[in-house]
Amino acid sequence: SDIAGFAKLSGDFAFSQFGSDIRAVARDVTALVQGESFRVGVTGGSLGLILNANGTKALEVGGTPVLETGSSVQFASVGRVIFRLNETGVALTGSTLAGAAISYKFADLPAVTNLKEIVIQNAKLEVGDFFRLEGSFGVQTATRNVTLADGTKLSVDLLAIGATGVAGMVGEGGLSGGNLVSLAGVEFGLALMRPATGETQGAGLEWVGLKATAESFGAKAASGDFGLSASNLSVIINQVSGTGSGDGKVVDFAHPGSVVEIATGAPERLVLDMPGSSGELKSFSGDVSVTIGDYLFLSGGLGFVDSIRTIT
Repeated sequence: SDIAGFAKLSGDFAFSQFGSDIRAVARDVTALVQGESFRVGVTGGSLGLILNANGTKALEVGGTPVLETGSSVQFASVGRVIFRLNETGVALTGSTLAGAAISYKFADLPAVTNLKEIVIQNAKLEVGDFFRLEGSFGVQTATRNVTLADGTKLSVDLLAIGATGVAGMVGEGGLSGGNLVSLAGVEFGLALMRPATGETQGAGLEWVGLKATAESFGAKAASGDFGLSASNLSVIINQVSGTGSGDGKVVDFAHPGSVVEIATGAPERLVLDMPGSSGELKSFSGDVSVTIGDYLFLSGGLGFVDSIRTIT
C-alpha cells in the first residue's frame, strides 16, 4: 500500500477499529521510497499506524536499512532507518497499539500536525572522496524540474538529505590520505538528482549539490607539521558525473525554479542556490588560526576553491 504518497508498505498486518478510527500493527514490514535510481527504506521492520475518521494519520516504521543512493553519495555505515508521519496533533510517543498477536510501541511521535520524514540514525555519509559526515540525518524525496548550466531543462528524481549538529570531515586531496579538516556543529543540506522516469534529457548523469556550515573545525596536514583551528566554516559542492558530464551539465541552482530548499532540523531551511556559471565546484572557507611546527602562528580568513569551467 501507499500511505499519503509517503512510502510503499508491505508486511503482515493486523487491523482493529475504535469507533470510526482504524489502528494497525505489522511485522516483517518493507517500507520504501524510491525514484528511477535510488531507494531508501527498511526491510524486516515493525510498524504502528493510525487512520482517523477525520482523515489524519500517524505512522512509525523502523527496521533494517535499505540505502541505495548511487556512486557519488554513499552511506558507509548506518544504525537504523525510521519513517515518521504525524498529522494528528496528538503526542503518541510511548503509546502502544495492540493487534491480535503483535503490538507496536511508538518510539518518537511528538504532538504535531506536519511531521513527515525519514530519519537515518547513527550513520556515516560520504560525498565522493571530499566530504564525510557522521550522525543522524533526515531524508526527503520529490520529482521536480531543474535547469542545467547550458540551459537544458529536465525532470529529475530528487533525494534531499539534511542534518544539523552533526560532525564531519573535509579532505583536500581526498579523505583517505590528504590534508583533513575535522568539523563540529555542522548544518548541511545535500541534493542528489538523477533523470526521472521517462525523461529523455541527461541520460546517465547524476548531480550532487551541497551546502554546509560548521561552528568550528580543526585540521592537520598529512605531514603532521601543519595545523588549523577555526570557526564559521562554509563548504559548497556542485558536481555532475556520468556519461557526457562536464561543467555545462551541472545544475544551475540559481535559475528560477531550480533552487532547492532542504529541511535540516534548524528553524530555517538551507537553500541551494549555486549558479551554474561557476561550473563544477568544490570549495570551503573559514576564519582560521594556523600553526606551522613550533615557530609560526597566523590567523585570518582562509579557503580553497576547485572549479572546472569551459572558457570560450
